[in-house]
Amino acid sequence: MNAASPISPPQSSALALGRPAPPTGSLWKGVAIAILAVGIEQVYLSVSSSLAVVPSTIGALLVPLGIFGMVPLLARWEGRPLREYGFTVRGGVAPALLYVSLFALLFLTIWLEPGFVFGFGAAAPLSSLGFGFSLLYGPVIALEQCAIFLGVLFRRLVRHLRFVRAMVVTSVFFGLASTNLPVLARVSLDLATQTVFTTTFTSLVLGVVLALYFYKSQWSLVGPVALEAAILCIPLLMPVGARQPGWEDAFATYLIAYVAVLIAVDLLMQEPRLQAQKYLGRAIGPRRFRFRERAENRRVARDIAVVAVALVAIVGTAEVALPAVAGTPSTPILAIATYSMVPTFERGTLVLIEKASPEQIHVGTIIAFQVSCLPSPTVHRVYKILVSGPSPVYLTKGDANPSPDPCDVPYSHVLGRAVLWVPYVGYLILDPLLAGGLILLAVLSAALIRPAKQ
Repeated sequence: MNAASPISPPQSSALALGRPAPPTGSLWKGVAIAILAVGIEQVYLSVSSSLAVVPSTIGALLVPLGIFGMVPLLARWEGRPLREYGFTVRGGVAPALLYVSLFALLFLTIWLEPGFVFGFGAAAPLSSLGFGFSLLYGPVIALEQCAIFLGVLFRRLVRHLRFVRAMVVTSVFFGLASTNLPVLARVSLDLATQTVFTTTFTSLVLGVVLALYFYKSQWSLVGPVALEAAILCIPLLMPVGARQPGWEDAFATYLIAYVAVLIAVDLLMQEPRLQAQKYLGRAIGPRRFRFRERAENRRVARDIAVVAVALVAIVGTAEVALPAVAGTPSTPILAIATYSMVPTFERGTLVLIEKASPEQIHVGTIIAFQVSCLPSPTVHRVYKILVSGPSPVYLTKGDANPSPDPCDVPYSHVLGRAVLWVPYVGYLILDPLLAGGLILLAVLSAALIRPAKQ
């Protein structure tokens, strides 16, 4: 007589209790595939500059297609169907395309918005080869990145790590895969900083958006692939674009656009209750789910209001207190707007000044002053003291300028001397759009992406 086999509880009972299902696939295999994908991409980027135009263009399409080919190989290796990696449609194709259209339209609107301030410029006409490449490049890259980093990596990480941590790790891979790391190590610090902001960091934020979209669409890659392809193709195929005075504005525009899409994904797409219970740790019953969501929305709104009031209070207090502490008639914080003081001060350096007596100003002292012949205020070094005494007159010069400034600086026009400076932080003063974008990202990311309780 055979012994009775134990009866295992159905999987739905695990969902009802809010416990995650057993991991699908090996975590180390997913991480290894993601690292290999980034490595292959970086090897190609390091040699693509030495290739001819046509081989480089063909390689830009074949390399990501080859990386994408690792997904079906992994599925065959693990003996699992491709639908477990996100190659499935949930809820129909029409609703998915409708969401993609709304999100892409929102991105396009914000991307073009600076044109109403800075003007629009006509894009350079593309050749037949360039147009064909632009038309194929976005979908190919989107298919590769979403399949590897969402379908393989994020789908596994979310079963081993907390939801937010899984999103962060996935988006870091997004940022690394989109950055030319070999070239980044060889360029100047200024250009490397621009690249990190405009490419690495924006790709990282895009990774967060796509990971949340992947989750909200119930692990279907249709929406994320279509959205990333649209975001990559819109700037390449649009006949006009917004003029940007600097990379800071371009970075801020993309950042605000991504955050707006992130908010739209969070608000418009509602995940099933059992999925939220399973992956976000929301152990709540059906009747309480709606009321719990409303309470969380009120908490988010309250937190945003508190942060906004605190920021206004801090800025207002600084405007009043800092001039009194530094002994200057106006704010003692200045931002370097030009390259006249390179290499001492790069553009975007934040400089703190304090009131200085004539005895404290010598040849070589860096002072801030206001004169009619130069943009006001100006931060340059004292090149020569023309008149000594209680009311001295100075001749100033920027370290990178070939000749001294065209007019003299009386002591009465001196605002103070530089006592402290921080590189690149001054961009927050030079570009309010950049500052607003970073503040918006910090506040909303903390409010919208809530930590999981597993």
